[in-house]
Amino acid sequence: MRFLDFSLAKMPSYDKILARLCDTTAPARLLDVGCCFGQDLRRLVADGAPSENLVGLELEPKFVDLGFGLFADRELFKGQMIVGSIFDESVNGPVASLKGSINIVNAAFFFHLFSLDDQIKLGVNLVNLMKDDPKAMVLGRHLGSSIGEERSSPMAPTGKMYFHSPDSFKSLWATISERTQTTWHVNAWLEVTSTHTKGVGESWWTGNQILMLHFEVHQVTSVGVETNLQTERVGTWWSRIFARILQVKQRK
Repeated sequence: MRFLDFSLAKMPSYDKILARLCDTTAPARLLDVGCCFGQDLRRLVADGAPSENLVGLELEPKFVDLGFGLFADRELFKGQMIVGSIFDESVNGPVASLKGSINIVNAAFFFHLFSLDDQIKLGVNLVNLMKDDPKAMVLGRHLGSSIGEERSSPMAPTGKMYFHSPDSFKSLWATISERTQTTWHVNAWLEVTSTHTKGVGESWWTGNQILMLHFEVHQVTSVGVETNLQTERVGTWWSRIFARILQVKQRK
């Protein structure tokens, strides 16, 4: 049951994310997209993160209310719980207020709900919500495939879900990077899981093994890379000058 699964805490970068959220000088802001009951947000709070730095986005308002009831924190949770769609691009929509304010996105069990075309739109919209932050990242997990393939499913809004392999997920983010004029490094891996089972009559999973794709996508700052290269060039230039000075002194 998803509201008992704290998937974010199982990710390799969890401790670093928690530290960034708890940083009192420059705290990061995290968005949990498709947050369901907001269980990952509550786990962050339990581990010390200020709830003011957390945002949940959920399409179904009943899930938000059930989350407050489950965790009994309606008056204690100071973060934002927004009811809306990540695909809502309207200027006055509930998601518009988040533009340029997010450092970290948790997208657990979310990408796989959509077709490949909609996943591209999803990724572009997430990037547009994020700050220009060299430490920006998107992470999560969802159902995967060893080859990357689209399947029909009654669970999907359009009737189609795209299950990624690590390679196809990297290709997805290459497209997102191109459309947003940003650069992202993708770390993705598959694991066999037994935490999800097929529902009665569901034939959209094939085989006996259910694969889960885990991913951490980090923004790459080209300006920073160029700056480092320039620093290295300057250092090399000065090294050559000092070496030449030593040669002249030794000759004297």
